[in-house]
Amino acid sequence: MSEVVWPAQRGAPRKLPWDTTALDTERPNTYVRVAWLLRANRLASEYGAVTAARWRKVLDLPEEVNSDPTLSRLESGRGPVSTTILNRYESLLGMHPGTLRGVTDAMCRALDPASLPSRQATVTPYSIDVLDERIAAGVATGADWLTLTDLLASPGADHLPGRVVEEWVAALAFEFSRSSGEEYATRLEALCAFVASPRYTHRAERVIREVADLPGNPHVAELYDVLGDSVRPGIVEDLTREFVRSSGRRLWGMTLALTCHMGYGSVSPQDEALIRRAAKQRASEPACAELARQLVHALDLRHREPVRERGLDGHLRNAPGLRTYLDAVRESGAPEDQMLQRLLQEALTTVFLERTHHSQMLILVSPYRRVIADTALDIMTAPQRTEAERRAAGRLVGTLADETHHARLISLAYDSGVAGVAARRALLNQRTRPSGIPDGLDDGRWNGHSVARGWWREHGIRPDDLERARQVQ
Repeated sequence: MSEVVWPAQRGAPRKLPWDTTALDTERPNTYVRVAWLLRANRLASEYGAVTAARWRKVLDLPEEVNSDPTLSRLESGRGPVSTTILNRYESLLGMHPGTLRGVTDAMCRALDPASLPSRQATVTPYSIDVLDERIAAGVATGADWLTLTDLLASPGADHLPGRVVEEWVAALAFEFSRSSGEEYATRLEALCAFVASPRYTHRAERVIREVADLPGNPHVAELYDVLGDSVRPGIVEDLTREFVRSSGRRLWGMTLALTCHMGYGSVSPQDEALIRRAAKQRASEPACAELARQLVHALDLRHREPVRERGLDGHLRNAPGLRTYLDAVRESGAPEDQMLQRLLQEALTTVFLERTHHSQMLILVSPYRRVIADTALDIMTAPQRTEAERRAAGRLVGTLADETHHARLISLAYDSGVAGVAARRALLNQRTRPSGIPDGLDDGRWNGHSVARGWWREHGIRPDDLERARQVQ
C-alpha cells in the first residue's frame, strides 16, 4: 500500500458524505457508506482535483453516469450503486480487483440486504468455464470469485453437480485461509455468498467446516463466522450448541456467526431462549465471560426500548483514543471527514459486533488505512494509555497493519501483553511468508504463529490479486 498524498484543490473544500443516522440505530445508512468509499478513494487519487465533467468522461459509463447530478447522487449516497460502477472505480483507481465490491456486498448483506449493489450477471457456459479454468490454475482473483457467485445465483443458472461446487468452495476456503487485506475481504464475501445460497448452503457449510478444522488454519474464527450467512434450517440451534462446547478462536467464530444471525432477524424466540441459556452456562468461565456477555448484549439490542437506556450513544462518542486518530488524520492533510469519525467510533468499540467488523473493513480499503494503522501502533505501545485504548488499538493493528509495519511488529511480538497479542496477529496477516522469527523459538506466545507457518509451508503463500490480474490479461 503506497503512501496517500491528497491532491491540492482549488475553491471550496470538497465534502465527503457521512452517515447521519443515530449512532445506536438499528440500521445505518449503507448507501452513504458505499458512496463514502467511492468518493474518498477518488479524492485521494490522481483524479481527486478533476471536475465532475472530467471524471464522468474518465468513468465512461454513459448508461449509468450520464450527468453531473447523477454523479453527485452516486458519490453522496442518494441511492444504490451497481457492481459495474464499483468495478470501474477499482480499475481506474488501481485497487485490487473486487476490493470495493467485496466490502460493499458484505456490509450491505449484513446491515441492510435491500441496499446490495445491483448486478447483471449473464450465465453462459463460456463464462463458467473460464472461471473454472482460472480457479484450477490458481489465478482466480477476488473479483473472479465474486463473479462466480453472481453467476451461480442468477435465474438462468443451471444446477451444477455438487462435487464441482464443493471443489470450488474448498479452493476458495483454502485461499481465504491464506489471505489478508483486500484479498481477505473479497474472498470472505464470496464464501458468505456460497452459504447464503439455498441451492448450495449445505455443501458449502460442510466444506467450510472441514477447512476450518484443519490443524493450523490461521482463519478458523473467520471461517466459522461465515456460517452466520448460512440459510440452512436449524443452523442457529447448531451454532448455539457448538458455542457451549467450543473454545479459543473457534468459540469466537461461533459468537460472530450467532451475532450475524441476530442481525438478520433469523433468530426465533426458541433460538433466543437457547442462546441465553448457553451464554449463562459459559458466563462463569473467565475465558468465555466476555463473549457470553456480548451474545446477551446482541440479543438485548433486538428490543429497541432498553437500548437508549444503556447510554450506547455516549459510549460510541467516547470511543477509546478517538481524538488521537482524528488528529493524526487531520495532520496527514486529509479533508474533514465526519464519516471516518463515525467508522472509528464503531471500529474502536464492540457495542455492535457486526458493525465493528464492517467499519474496520471499510477503513481497510480506504485512503486512511496507513495513518490509522500507524496511530494504532503508537497508542498500543504507549504506557500512559488506558487498557481500553490499547486493546482497541490492538484490534485495529491486527486488521490494518501491512508489510511496511513488519520490523516494528517483530520487535513488539515478544511483548507479553496487549501489544504482543496484536503484533502476532498482524504478523499472521502479512501478505508474504513470515520472516525474522527464529524457527526454533520455544515460546508458547509464538505457538499460533509457528503453527500458521507450517500451514503456509503446506498450502502455499498468500494470493496477490494485482499480480493474478496481470497474469490473465
